[in-house]
Amino acid sequence: MNEKMNITMKEIEKKAIYSGKGKTGLSSIFAKKEEFKNNLLKIEYKWNIAGFPNEVIALIRSFLDTGTIYIIVDEKLKTSLYAYVNSIIDILEKETGRDFFLENIKKSGKTLENTLVPYFTKFSKNYESGAIIFHIVIKSMLSSLLRDKTKDRAKEFKKKLENEITRLTNSIFGFVRLKSRIPLKEKINKFLDEFLLKIPILACTIAEIDSSDLEHILLSKGFSLTLFNSLYAMLFEELKQTIEKNLLHTIFSLEIRNKNDLLKNIEIPLSKAAAEEINKTIKQSVAKRLSDLEKKKLALEREIEKSFEGFDEISKILWDSINSEIKSIKNGKNGNTLDEVTEKSGILDSFITKKIWAVRELMKRKKKLDTTISDFRRLEALNNDELVKYSSALDNVPKIEYLSNFYFAFIKHYGKTIAKLPPKILAEAEKILKFSEKKEKKEIIHQFIEKHFMSKKYFPDRFLLRFLKCFEDVIIPLYIENSLMKFFSTWPPIVITEGSKGLPFLEKEALYVGDFLIPEKKFLKMGDYPISTEKEPESKNINIITKLVDRFSRLVSVLVYDIRGSTFMGTKLSDARRESSIRKKFSNRMLKVAEKYGAFPVKDTGDGGILFFSDNSRELFGKIYAPGKIGNEWLRVRFKQEELNLKEGEEAAKMAILTAKEMMLEAQKFVSKNINEYSDWFKEEKSRELFFKGMSYAQLPPSYKKIFQIGIGIASGHLEKDIHFSINAFGDPDITGNLIRDANLYSKARNLESSVVLMDSSSLLNLLLNIEIIEPVLEEKRERGFSGTEISRYLLDKTFQFATAQTKIVAYKLKKYGLTIERIGYRILEEGKNERIIPALTISELGLEINDAGEIKDIKGGIIKFLYEISLKE
Repeated sequence: MNEKMNITMKEIEKKAIYSGKGKTGLSSIFAKKEEFKNNLLKIEYKWNIAGFPNEVIALIRSFLDTGTIYIIVDEKLKTSLYAYVNSIIDILEKETGRDFFLENIKKSGKTLENTLVPYFTKFSKNYESGAIIFHIVIKSMLSSLLRDKTKDRAKEFKKKLENEITRLTNSIFGFVRLKSRIPLKEKINKFLDEFLLKIPILACTIAEIDSSDLEHILLSKGFSLTLFNSLYAMLFEELKQTIEKNLLHTIFSLEIRNKNDLLKNIEIPLSKAAAEEINKTIKQSVAKRLSDLEKKKLALEREIEKSFEGFDEISKILWDSINSEIKSIKNGKNGNTLDEVTEKSGILDSFITKKIWAVRELMKRKKKLDTTISDFRRLEALNNDELVKYSSALDNVPKIEYLSNFYFAFIKHYGKTIAKLPPKILAEAEKILKFSEKKEKKEIIHQFIEKHFMSKKYFPDRFLLRFLKCFEDVIIPLYIENSLMKFFSTWPPIVITEGSKGLPFLEKEALYVGDFLIPEKKFLKMGDYPISTEKEPESKNINIITKLVDRFSRLVSVLVYDIRGSTFMGTKLSDARRESSIRKKFSNRMLKVAEKYGAFPVKDTGDGGILFFSDNSRELFGKIYAPGKIGNEWLRVRFKQEELNLKEGEEAAKMAILTAKEMMLEAQKFVSKNINEYSDWFKEEKSRELFFKGMSYAQLPPSYKKIFQIGIGIASGHLEKDIHFSINAFGDPDITGNLIRDANLYSKARNLESSVVLMDSSSLLNLLLNIEIIEPVLEEKRERGFSGTEISRYLLDKTFQFATAQTKIVAYKLKKYGLTIERIGYRILEEGKNERIIPALTISELGLEINDAGEIKDIKGGIIKFLYEISLKE
């Protein structure tokens, strides 16, 4: 890792976000990687059987590490699709002559055709499988619009609309392909003609297709649902073994974690033999996993038990001591006991809190582990009869997915013609024709029967060919659209219905697309946008991410806080006892906050304090300090140095930042709550004394606000190099190293209006790598014509603001915590020279590198420490 890289801090921060938990958190919501992977395994097998173009699978496979493939669609294309659907609906609503109707339909089609040509041309040039994806996505968007526009319409109108818009759109696509003059591969052209141009545009989702919908579609192809089901039932029995083998191949390639994972992938009635094979394979896999999980659970339980060592004894001592004092109060023996009871209660509360916090994460892990084990146990307990019973209770009307399983089994077994069908199948098909002859409509049944003077001739071959044609013209096109759209998501959504997804959720999705996918070039686009599609050299990305994760994902953070106005207080009071009482009251508030976030309070500096945060700082404090036998003080327990091993933590900086935030708020509350105690300090504000009670901090006079403002500095680094934890000469725990000096320096920053929190770049990178969701601060801007009611346009604008913010980002916001982090300058430490602190924002022009020690250096070799201010605002 000695390779030097001339990069900017902006790029370092960006890479930290992209490789951190922020991306993982959003990915878990929007990328759906596990589902994406399973869907690919399912479609890839069928795709290969049918010999469909593998360019589509290659594209999908290239997004395996990203998940859902977002296609960013521009406003012009979406507006054209809206106008097209609205115009067709409008034409159908007007009762006009056929000639006038056809003329208007033709005009609507021509308008959309002219719009689609440049989009199709560019999309097909940019992506090898672009022509296929374009057809699928446009038809899917049109279906979404139909569903939205016909929610309250009569079924007859919906069917008429579906027929007209499908016919016209397929015609439009034919002309679009001709006009674009894109030289497509023969296999792709054939695929478009044989399947994609036959996809019907429906006013319902494919999952919602019922028997009446299927019957309507089949009738348009000259076939009835009754005939279709009869042939399907007969052929299914012949192909059951092949269908089951295909299903087993799919199931065994998937990641099955629970009973539901297994059942949702069973798409056909199972034989006992198939159920037995599934159960046998699943049980073998589950047995090994359960063995590993039980070992992990046992180790975790031991760790939890160890964390509670001494809990019963110490809590009993404290509780007995409190009870004893309460009895004294009842008997009137000691008037000062009330304060002691309060103090001891606080110690008991603090002791319990420390213990519970110490095991909280362990208990969370155990709960998650218990759930996983329980899921596997239920999966293991599933028997053959349950599987057969579940599969036999599937919907009697085969859904598109189930029907596709039959088709792929048929072509695997017999090919795409009927030439290889055995005579007995032809004989069975003829029986079905004879049985259905009097029940079916003449225009349907007579296609397969010829009447002669004294006899009839049945054509089961025609009957079977028409059956297969229904699959190729209806079922498989719908399956292809449904299967492929599981991998894609158009952004912004073509239809945004009020209440379907809240705006905050959509804004979060805009953050995911704009802040993660666009900079990483992991998206497709339909339209022209202010974004580049050129990807950075992969080696550079991998190298810097590796260094970031290695050097900054786990650190120790030091927080130093400095109370403002302590000299002022001493001067005003001229009363050391009262000064000590006030200071102690304030410090206790600060310690409560530190305790809440797992800090180790190292020392009280008189006008402030020093804390540190590590993976085990809470645990160490609980080890070293225990309540005294009399219950009114903390006693330090003696430990050997080797027993006090500090561990670097992923959330060290986050806990330090949240502590700083709450310290600022507590300082404000302290002043507001105790302001009446300080009124004699500010005789010039005497007129305001009557309003002190109930007054908020914001309403206080400026002179009062300055009391107990605090300066907080946070610095993070590595054990031994930047910080050393040990027992000092006085027998007290102590820390030494540059982190204390750095944090102390940052704590001296002042602002006349408020408390100040500064942190260094190591703290920020540790935060970026481990925080769930963090957003760049955007410049609020509106383009001409943009209205707040146009949600789709607003989301697109916001997406690109997030994307382009990466070129100038110097600030972040943590919405969840109500904080903003802004870069304000940097320090340069050069060997043999005095340190320079530069309050400038031209940092992006610096060439930087991360060395093997985790230091950020400029091109001259000086160590750079960037400074960030944390503010209480969103």
